[in-house]
Amino acid sequence: MSPDIYCLGFFYAIHFTTIMLWNEKIDLIKNNFSNTEFSTPTVKRKAILKKIETHFIRRPKAYYCLNNFNRPFNNWWEHLKSSETIISGNDFKTYLESSLEPESLYWIACEFSDQILVYKSKLEPILDLIASGQTWTKTFHIIELKYVQMISLKVEKENLRIKHTNQAS
Repeated sequence: MSPDIYCLGFFYAIHFTTIMLWNEKIDLIKNNFSNTEFSTPTVKRKAILKKIETHFIRRPKAYYCLNNFNRPFNNWWEHLKSSETIISGNDFKTYLESSLEPESLYWIACEFSDQILVYKSKLEPILDLIASGQTWTKTFHIIELKYVQMISLKVEKENLRIKHTNQAS
């Protein structure tokens, strides 16, 4: 087997394992919270991601129009529209508890290297989801259901990077 094929196979094996472990984490959160506190949109996932991306992510028009090609949803952190970056310690829990209403529902988009998974959630399951494990990019986006604002978190070892993006930006 050539080294290139071996490396590619190894990458897909790690990616598959990461997704499997992530799905197990999601199952644990589903078991700990009711459907009204945490749920996985199945049918409308792509429409939800496109709406979030339309409001908050900067993309060239050709990104969507080029031969009607369905582009993947990824690299949101690098392409956020006007935003503010805050660097604080690595305590995302305190920050989110002071920024979000505990009983409100939000979209939480979890960014992997090649895809973004989205869930509908209240604050407590969001905190559990972020605490339970990292995505490859260590990036999470919390969006109000009415698409007014988005809080993006990049949870790094030593610090927490936060970006706020408003729809009006």
